[in-house]
Amino acid sequence: MNASQHASWQAEQLERLMAEQAGRRWEEHRCAMLSNPAAEREIDAIVLKELWPGVEKALQDSPLVALTGGGTSTPEQALETLHRKFTTRLLTFVIEDPERPADRRAWKPWFCRFEIVAWIEGYMLKKTTILSFPENFAMAKLTRLLQEPLMQGCPPVLSWYEGSDGPGMYSVEVSTGQGSDWGLRGQDGAREYVRKTVEDHLEVIAAMDRLAQNWDDGTAFNELHRLAAGSSAAC
Repeated sequence: MNASQHASWQAEQLERLMAEQAGRRWEEHRCAMLSNPAAEREIDAIVLKELWPGVEKALQDSPLVALTGGGTSTPEQALETLHRKFTTRLLTFVIEDPERPADRRAWKPWFCRFEIVAWIEGYMLKKTTILSFPENFAMAKLTRLLQEPLMQGCPPVLSWYEGSDGPGMYSVEVSTGQGSDWGLRGQDGAREYVRKTVEDHLEVIAAMDRLAQNWDDGTAFNELHRLAAGSSAAC
């Protein structure tokens, strides 16, 4: 893109923004964040044609689903712009169980959110997993999970919250992320990485559901511990 084209899209986007803001009160700093629509379209095509299929493949044999926009929008509609020095697009999705939908407040012992962040030169996949345990769950087991060496690059966070209709709950939250430029993995490698990462988290979800059937089951906890550590090892 040459200098004249660069200036052209900036002027066009600024004019559009000014028209949208006509009659509205601007913030005191009067900061206008612009993004290149041509770059957005190029990045969106990469996300939807190369990365999102990895999510779909991971879930093709699973009863769970990936929801974008809270389940009210398609991946195409859910893409949004992050205001950075270079054009960056974000697609957020959560793993959901249709039998226990969040909008019906059906309790489940896990929450799993992913963010695909992409730009012209590369991408990043961020993930946040929250595992919930009853407040009478063995603290020694939670401590083992918190002290797991493979998870220390992005240490888990333990918190407690009051139950809405019963005893309180402990939650262990793990947030990790990894990405690269396209030259390292290529788009095929990136799609495979997305697929494997989502599949790893589906295994954690299944292990958590098994443990929730009997919180005293030591074998079920050990399996959860192993899978959670493995899925969180790379930050």
